[in-house]
Amino acid sequence: MTQIPDTVRPVVAPMDAQDQYAEWSNQAGHAARELACVSLWPDQALICFQVTEGSTRRWVHTGDLEQWKVDAEGLVTVVRERSRTALGHSPLRTRVPDMDAWYWVSAEGDGWAAAGLLNPKILAERMGGAPILASAPVVGALIAWHPGDAELDKVMAVGIRKMFEREPSPVTPVVHQWTGDRWVPFGEAVPSSEPDAQP
Repeated sequence: MTQIPDTVRPVVAPMDAQDQYAEWSNQAGHAARELACVSLWPDQALICFQVTEGSTRRWVHTGDLEQWKVDAEGLVTVVRERSRTALGHSPLRTRVPDMDAWYWVSAEGDGWAAAGLLNPKILAERMGGAPILASAPVVGALIAWHPGDAELDKVMAVGIRKMFEREPSPVTPVVHQWTGDRWVPFGEAVPSSEPDAQP
C-alpha cells in the first residue's frame, strides 16, 4: 500500500475552491483535475489538502488519492491524527488590543492552521474548555475565542470580516461555535450599507 506523504497538510478552503482551481489550471495550461476535499462547515468552507514535493507545494487531487489508495475521508482521518502534534504549540493565546480580553490565533505558515478545526475537542481543551468560537477568514489562518462577552464577539467578528474582505485567499467571514460535540454557525459581522460608513 502506498503511504500518504508526511508533507500532506490540511487547508480550509472556500466553497468554490474547485472552480478556482479549474480556472487556474486552465490558465496555466494544465489538465483539469478534481481536488480532494470534504465539507467542514456546510455551505461555508471545505477541508482540502496540499502536499509539498521538494520545493513545490501543490493541491492534492483525486488522482493522488487513487495512488495513495485512500478516499477523502480516509485522508482526513490520517491527517487529523498527524495534526494533533501541532496543537501542542498552536494556536497562540493573544491579547486583544485595548481590551482585557484574549483570543487564539494560528497563522504560522507551517500548514497546520486547520489542525484545531480537525480536532475541535483538543482545541477547546487547549483554550480552557467548550464552547468556543472559531473562524477561518482566509486560507492559512484560524482565529478562536470564548463566547459570552458581547463586545469581544463584536470586535472579533468585525476583524474577521475585514480580513475576509481585504486579504488574499478569502474563505468565509462566518464564525462557528464548537458546542462540545459539533460545529454550528454562530454569526458574522455585516458590512454597513451607509454611504458615509468608514472602512
